[in-house]
Amino acid sequence: MSYFKRTQRYYRTTASMLTLICVSLIFAYSVLSNSGQTNESVWNEPEHGRKITIDLGNDVQMEMVYIQSGSFYMGQSDSEKEWLINESGQQNYDRFFSHERPRRKVTLDGFWIGQHAITVEQFRCFADDTGYKTRAEREGSGFGYDIRLDRVHSKEGINWRNPGWEQADDHPVVLVSWEDAMAFCRWISEKTGQNFILPTEAQWEYAARAGTQTMFFWGDSPDDGEGYINAADKSGTPSGNQWKRAFSFNDGHVYTAPANAFKPNPWGLHNMLGNTWEWCLDWYHPDYSVAPSENPEGPETGRLRVRRGGRWNLDPARNRAATRHHGLPHYRCDGLGFRVIVLPE
Repeated sequence: MSYFKRTQRYYRTTASMLTLICVSLIFAYSVLSNSGQTNESVWNEPEHGRKITIDLGNDVQMEMVYIQSGSFYMGQSDSEKEWLINESGQQNYDRFFSHERPRRKVTLDGFWIGQHAITVEQFRCFADDTGYKTRAEREGSGFGYDIRLDRVHSKEGINWRNPGWEQADDHPVVLVSWEDAMAFCRWISEKTGQNFILPTEAQWEYAARAGTQTMFFWGDSPDDGEGYINAADKSGTPSGNQWKRAFSFNDGHVYTAPANAFKPNPWGLHNMLGNTWEWCLDWYHPDYSVAPSENPEGPETGRLRVRRGGRWNLDPARNRAATRHHGLPHYRCDGLGFRVIVLPE
């Protein structure tokens, strides 16, 4: 049994006819009960674009969107390679972007995915319910943007509750490690009776592209991304300097933006590009063409975990649908969060 399949746990419930009728009426609105438990058919008989609202307790909810099965071309195109070399130079291309090739056709089963990244408020539900302490909290440090150095640097005392600058409850949670994200998945799985997990790298890119094959889901021009992305922009760095490379517009945010602040991609998903990197389930491999073309899951073992999507202080080249990055499972920084998926049976 494959690594990803070994993570699957399926829950089944039995009930009297009266209970089944009541549950079906409740889920006509596609909203889970306070306990999170739901009728299996709600998850297992979806249509593309259908939404489910999950109640996490304390009036906090989470939206999931169903993405239908299908095929797409994963990775960097020939024209994209040419653009990246022109933008960054051959040396930087070889160092940062060459592992996005070769482009290949991938086929995936359908899945549910968070409409946006897990927010501060949603993560707080988990932390308050379980008493969980993140790696940054336990060790007292993380990586954050240092205004004096004008770059990301190791900093003492920062964590998801205090990233070093103000975040509202509707912002994506940051300074969470892969291990922290998986702990959240275990909690919400127990709460709902469904198997929540991080998306594979292929699932993430499929959802981010949303049926497109351009560099960004809005097209091939970074200039057309206004209103869709929070990234390095013409307003400059938090310290007031100009970014070396940036989008040509002002996105209105110095650090992170609310998780649903920008227009969604064609499949209704917010901030798949920019704002924060998002952890994926896979171990990192520099050549993902060695993986199967159907439901690829990444290597069985490894040292680094994949993260995707770019972040609020990165340029257009590092905020594309094909952009890949990686980190140690315990790594945490102020531009790194996650979103979750559920697979139907």
